[in-house]
Amino acid sequence: MSRECVTFTVGGQVFGLDIGLIRDIRGWGSVTRVPGLPPCVVGVTHLRGALLPVVDLAMRLGWGPSPLSEAHSVLVVQLHDRSGALAVDAVGDLIVIEDASLQEPPVMTATGAHHFVEGLVPLRGHMVQVLDIETLLDDDMTVALDSTD
Repeated sequence: MSRECVTFTVGGQVFGLDIGLIRDIRGWGSVTRVPGLPPCVVGVTHLRGALLPVVDLAMRLGWGPSPLSEAHSVLVVQLHDRSGALAVDAVGDLIVIEDASLQEPPVMTATGAHHFVEGLVPLRGHMVQVLDIETLLDDDMTVALDSTD
């Protein structure tokens, strides 16, 4: 079986996310900071009548905050009945990944970013880390995601 993924970069690393989870790809826009959100949620943005939390993906992965600017892109994702936005360095290509080529990431630490990675796929001289969006946006992150109901 295969799936289509959108690739993007964060901190010089290449990631992939199932295209079925992505509702929109936008350039960086206005973000309003709101107190009390998890540290990796840099604020909220307005999209088609809804307020969406914007997650600094580098910070969520444990790499520290990104110097977010107009050069960044935003992936609007939907997980079940909730939507949010992931701030990434740049959006790449649409690729097809065969499930058989997905390799488990190595387990290095109990709290490392490997928990957010479903698997790795070699592609054109580099590794694409396919994100597990359910784990990435789990726990206290779901509190920040806006319900689309």
